[in-house]
Amino acid sequence: MMVFLSNGMVARSLYTNEINFIEKDVQNSELLLEREMVQHWLNDIRTSTTVQKKIQSVLDEQAKKPEDIQSDWALNAAILDSIMPDVLDLLHRSYGNSIYVILNGPASGQSRQGHKAGVAVMDTDSSSFAADNSDLLLLKGAASISSDYKIPLAGEWQMDYDMSMDASDAYRFYNPFSIAKGTRVLGSTDRYGYFGEISSALQEDTAGVCYSIPLVVGDGAVIGILGGTMTKGQIYALLKNELFHSDADTIQMIARRESGSYSLTPVLTYGSAYNRCFGKREKLSFMDTEWQDIKKIIDENGDSWYLTSMKLPIYGSDSPYVSTEWQTVVLRRQSVMESFYQKLLNGLLWGCAFTLLPGILFALLYGEYFTRPIRRLIGQLRSAESGSRIRLQRTWISELDELSRAIEILSADVVESALRISRILDASGLPIGVFEYLPDQKKVFCSRSLFELLGIQETDEDYTYLEPEGFAKMMQVLGNGIRESEDVSLYQISREHSIQYLRLKIVKAGNGNQTGVLLDATEEVEKQQRLERERDYDQLTDLYNRGAFRRSTEALLGSGKLSCAALIMWDLDNLKYVNDTYGHEMGDRYIRLFADQLKRLSSLGAVVERHSGDEFMAFLCGDSEEQIREEIRQFFCSVRGVSLKVDEDYELPLRASAGVTWYPRQARDFASLTRYADFAMYMAKHSTKGVLQEFDFSSYQKNSYLLSGREELNQLLERDDVPFAVQPILSRNGSIFGYEALMRPNSKNLKNIQEVLTLAKRQAKLPQFERLTWVCAMKWFRDHEAELPAGSRLFVNSIANTSLAPECLEELIRLYPDLLKRVVLEVTEGEEINSSDMGFKTRAVERTGGMVALDDFGSGYSSEESLLNLNINIVKLDMELVQGIDENPDKQELAANLIHYCKERGILVLAEGVERIEELHTMLMLGADLFQGYYLGRPELEIRPVNPYVVEKLRVLSQK
Repeated sequence: MMVFLSNGMVARSLYTNEINFIEKDVQNSELLLEREMVQHWLNDIRTSTTVQKKIQSVLDEQAKKPEDIQSDWALNAAILDSIMPDVLDLLHRSYGNSIYVILNGPASGQSRQGHKAGVAVMDTDSSSFAADNSDLLLLKGAASISSDYKIPLAGEWQMDYDMSMDASDAYRFYNPFSIAKGTRVLGSTDRYGYFGEISSALQEDTAGVCYSIPLVVGDGAVIGILGGTMTKGQIYALLKNELFHSDADTIQMIARRESGSYSLTPVLTYGSAYNRCFGKREKLSFMDTEWQDIKKIIDENGDSWYLTSMKLPIYGSDSPYVSTEWQTVVLRRQSVMESFYQKLLNGLLWGCAFTLLPGILFALLYGEYFTRPIRRLIGQLRSAESGSRIRLQRTWISELDELSRAIEILSADVVESALRISRILDASGLPIGVFEYLPDQKKVFCSRSLFELLGIQETDEDYTYLEPEGFAKMMQVLGNGIRESEDVSLYQISREHSIQYLRLKIVKAGNGNQTGVLLDATEEVEKQQRLERERDYDQLTDLYNRGAFRRSTEALLGSGKLSCAALIMWDLDNLKYVNDTYGHEMGDRYIRLFADQLKRLSSLGAVVERHSGDEFMAFLCGDSEEQIREEIRQFFCSVRGVSLKVDEDYELPLRASAGVTWYPRQARDFASLTRYADFAMYMAKHSTKGVLQEFDFSSYQKNSYLLSGREELNQLLERDDVPFAVQPILSRNGSIFGYEALMRPNSKNLKNIQEVLTLAKRQAKLPQFERLTWVCAMKWFRDHEAELPAGSRLFVNSIANTSLAPECLEELIRLYPDLLKRVVLEVTEGEEINSSDMGFKTRAVERTGGMVALDDFGSGYSSEESLLNLNINIVKLDMELVQGIDENPDKQELAANLIHYCKERGILVLAEGVERIEELHTMLMLGADLFQGYYLGRPELEIRPVNPYVVEKLRVLSQK
């Protein structure tokens, strides 16, 4: 009898029930952790996209690229300041302890090697919300963040993250960046997410777990990580299991296990028995038992414990960490589980000892008496309504009543978990509804707020269970949505007098459950729409800005549907006059008036933009150039009839110069079209204002430097070290009289000094160029003084109709008093001489003891008048007169008369452009004093001696 009872079905059934209870414990714990920690806390971090959008916005505003974050500490500071509101919002929304952001770049100009910019904020009381941030602490980040957001600094506060330690385990939370940085991450970043214990690099002396995902911007560039932490105490509050503090024979833990291994690494442990029984072990090794999901482990004291665990759905199958499993584990002492069974066995043994038959009868009655309440409990559990709290009748058997109480507590916790969702949503005030499909029950759990968001009749209950068919019919109110990512869609619903946007995210769990979150995204979408409009439209004119115009035009160019199109660029002719005369407010009205006219082209399908202050562009498509040309002509005719009333008696006509280029005949890409239209407009602006000029490629090849060289001219005028080439000037006896300084600007688009002068004239920058010439020439003179022959002079070219600023002249006199007396001011005869400007410069030269030379005499403007009105010391005969003079008697006669005229007045004559010995011989015979030309020496960047052969020839010829 004893053997039958101890090995029979009754005893076996009782023992199996004990095993089932420990399995239920771990299942309930896994369910709570999955709902509260995985589906809520982790998903809050995974689905947060506002931080990434803010970072991209800062990059766009500063015209930076993601890779600039690696070196630009000022950019990183701007990014961290911009995302702080979103970091705080994420911290308040999540149940976690802290939120951290780390960028792959320095925090300041003095950041040490291995230190990275970032921010980390800790919530000291996650159960409440303080509007003044008094319950927060700043762990990492600039001190200015603490000041701006009134967040106290933590005791271990640091400005940045020290990632320079040798211990690689300390930085496992940074793995999402390290793994993903070499790839383009498009779509969800969940697969790179890392879950682990809190490192000291994040928070010192804090037990808990952390979760990190890569920060991704733009086209998939990885720039850092975003993550959060949850402490051991917060997880304990989620589980809320009384066994942890009242039962010394039960241990619960969160542990890490490598797939296929028979050992666990405890991370967080609960229960007073753990340190006493397993405290010295880093890993817990277990063995199989006769129950498939129950393992056995031996503690330090030799006692046996039953162990059961369930995997938490942290990592997906495509995760780099898929081989690492995170499990919730329950251990219960084997002797405690067997105690009830042992009590029964002892009673039976005593009964059999007194009498066999009465014992058998007693055992049968006792078994019936004991199993009846068990069967009643089972029936009550099976009939209990899902989702409601279970109430069990008392059996007056202490062990069974204790079991019933544990079941009731567990039931209450499950119901409380369901209620907590609605309470949290109601308390937060956020428009969020949730639902969960339970396939094993074939029901759908729905929060009250879900009905409110869908605009369906509200329910008084905090939550409701629906049949799947009814739930699917209810969700049809959403209609067709826009898929934002793999598991997120955006829906638009028309309400009375408004549009509502709802965002739905569905998460599938490993056990088949599906959890959905419905969020009212109306404010976010409308804000995004406003931001996009501010990003794409000019505020003054309500036309496209540059970026939006380029995107739209390039989309049309890349569509492959265009047969013909024109890109037109306008420049308002009178805007500066309006601003200077009537003020900038009137100038803004003038700009808006022209923009209103351009909007007429928009009605024809044109893409129109305000390019800059007074420049506008339009991309107009059509079937042929003739059709588009006629539409542009009609537009110009209509614009000419429009005027701006600036006062009671005067209306200012609306005028603009324009350039046009054609697709595909002249260019096919946006950059070339823009460059050609800009060039055509520039030529129209500087020829006949108020007209439309079509792009001409031959003119562009000849004059493109006028457009492309503008910035190079600006850079040239800002420098004080422009190089010079020098060409020797010889006397009749072969000695060096001086050198002519010839500017040689190193420029990509400006090929020679004549192009520089032409562009400077077009840009009204001749005074700046005149200053540059003198400042750099005198600096060159000082730097090379020791290399020049003693007493030799420097010929400096001066623009005839441009004055040198008095302050600049005084500065030159102060710096170079000894050199200015050796300077020859060479007046360029390329333009009409302004007598006042030139008189100022010649008087300055006379004041310092220098000389004045009239360049290219006989080829420029009013050569004779200049010779008569200016105090000239040297006349340089134009090379057109000198070259070939040995073969042309008329040139010889003209040169002889000029030389005779100068000799009588004490003026030296310089023969310019001497390229052959015959020309040199002729000019010597006619009486020229000085000689310059390729035969004597070419312009060189270095000072080189004149060929001795040439010098000797000059001396010989001068003596004949």
